[in-house]
Amino acid sequence: MAYLTFAEYQEITDDTSLSETDFNKYLKKASAVLDWLTCRFYLMNDLETDYEMRKNAFKDALAEQVRFFGDAGVMTASDMEEPDSFNIGGTSVSNSSNNANTGTNSDLKKEVCPDVYIYLEGTGLLNRGVK
Repeated sequence: MAYLTFAEYQEITDDTSLSETDFNKYLKKASAVLDWLTCRFYLMNDLETDYEMRKNAFKDALAEQVRFFGDAGVMTASDMEEPDSFNIGGTSVSNSSNNANTGTNSDLKKEVCPDVYIYLEGTGLLNRGVK
């Protein structure tokens, strides 16, 4: 079962620019991001019967995450990365680093919309044990 319907998304965000097809495309990944942040709380607990305040905060956060992916037009941290190098005319710019991409949790945080924390802070969903 999906955490959020397209109608709920439109009601929460007032966003009419995202099609239902794109919403469904971004919803799966946005749900995975919020499941990761909340240590999969709603995979083990029923969202619809949870406390109204926490349920609404989660749905608001999910709607913002979907909009974040929709605005960016991407769904992965690597897609959100700046290019390693680019050329403008005869000028070449390179962003090199001595740090290798390790695929750690810090890489996943690039995928999280900053507004998600505004909605989830104080709900207990971000403090679900040791990560």
